[in-house]
Amino acid sequence: MTTATGHTLLKNIKNSFFGGQGEYKLVTGEVTERAYLDSAASCLMMKPAFEASTQFLEHYSNTHSDTHNSARISNSMYSWAHHKVLDFLGADAKEYTCIFLGSGATAGINRVAQILSQSRPDKPGVLISLMEHHSNDLPHRQYHEFAEHIGCEGEGVELGSVCMEDLDKAFKRHENKIDYLAVTAASNVTGIINPVYDIAKMAHENDALVVIDASQILAHSPITVNSPDGDPAKSLDAIVFSGHKVYAPGSPGALVIRRSLLEKSEPVELGGGMVKTVFKTEYSVSDQFPDREEAGTPNIFGSINLGMALDVMMRIGMDVIAEHEKEMLSLLFAGLKDIDGVTIYGNNCLKAYARTATISFNLADVDHEMLALILNDHFNLAVRNECFCAHPYVREMILLQLWEIDPDLDEVEIEAKKGMVRASFGLNNDIKDVRRLIDAIATIAANKPFYTDQYEMDDQSNYAHKSVKSDWHTYFSPEDTLAALLNTQHQR
Repeated sequence: MTTATGHTLLKNIKNSFFGGQGEYKLVTGEVTERAYLDSAASCLMMKPAFEASTQFLEHYSNTHSDTHNSARISNSMYSWAHHKVLDFLGADAKEYTCIFLGSGATAGINRVAQILSQSRPDKPGVLISLMEHHSNDLPHRQYHEFAEHIGCEGEGVELGSVCMEDLDKAFKRHENKIDYLAVTAASNVTGIINPVYDIAKMAHENDALVVIDASQILAHSPITVNSPDGDPAKSLDAIVFSGHKVYAPGSPGALVIRRSLLEKSEPVELGGGMVKTVFKTEYSVSDQFPDREEAGTPNIFGSINLGMALDVMMRIGMDVIAEHEKEMLSLLFAGLKDIDGVTIYGNNCLKAYARTATISFNLADVDHEMLALILNDHFNLAVRNECFCAHPYVREMILLQLWEIDPDLDEVEIEAKKGMVRASFGLNNDIKDVRRLIDAIATIAANKPFYTDQYEMDDQSNYAHKSVKSDWHTYFSPEDTLAALLNTQHQR
């Protein structure tokens, strides 16, 4: 795949997402096209990948059999999906295996915490970076005697990536007691990218492993199990990610892990497909991966859809995708920095701290939930707010700002200020979407009373527009949609 072809695919794919050109009514009554800026939470469904997957449904069957044609095709396609994940991450199938679990990264992270706690019981502790989503924090605490959080470079609003000095001190402080370090490849709050290969080398030098949550980087920037410089000491031991964050909603999460680690643990989910033989009084577990780890009927269609989405991104080229996001991010930073009252979280030096196209910010005198609502209601920009399931990290960055809150405010009003607004971009976005966000923030900043006076807190302590109420049924009614489709089938 040439770079020119990759750039052409990138340009064409922008309009190839379900909901990418969705239209909604503003509070003014005007209907405009929405810009979806919430990919860090969940990406839109990629049409080519989904439509290719639906063609497989003509051959759909359950797996675990080869006695008829459809079963053979399903088995082969399900295996293809596993290998596509390995190919995407540059993982040798002889050394690593891919396991599909749950509906996101959470199940995979819980499983890897179980695996490593079983296989290395003499190492009771784990290190966890401050930046982690709760999914890559709480499971590790659950399965180990102690957990310690590693801070980031800098302080307050200007936090950067994981502090290597703090990490080194922690390893020395807990000599030979650390099982592994759990760290995100990129923050879901700031998009800041961590030096995962340097982190892995330090872990390995201290007889520890490294578990990487790749959910926030996989769709945005290159990552492989082996370091680009070829140093084997920098290779990654386990990578977990969510399929719904790589343009395949409804797909499972994935765990890619060294086979040698998996072989030392016992499976925790039992059922069909993961055993060799079963008798009344005993059973024997399969020694085949990933079969041993995937009890029951798998999410065949979702897994294939995930493989298709990864295939599309490989055709475009992750370097091409990363450069596209870098251009959007540079424009976004430059535009927001010129607006009075805007705070951008995380160190703002893009040369020192590379980011995915994710940014969290606040606008002075406008509570984060209200700002997110204004962006939606008046500008048709879909963003997210609050703490993004990364409470310790968010608190660290807004702590100084919280000290400045008027103590005479009631508790509800104070709580309403403890969070941020996040905009996150993907393949469905381009420079036009960035300019829309900048212009919207600038307009709100210049006319704060006009916008804020339109909102009030409801009895659930949430902000809502005072006069305009939206009803999701006006956009989608499951009953009416199904009835219309059934009627169409009947007329045929």
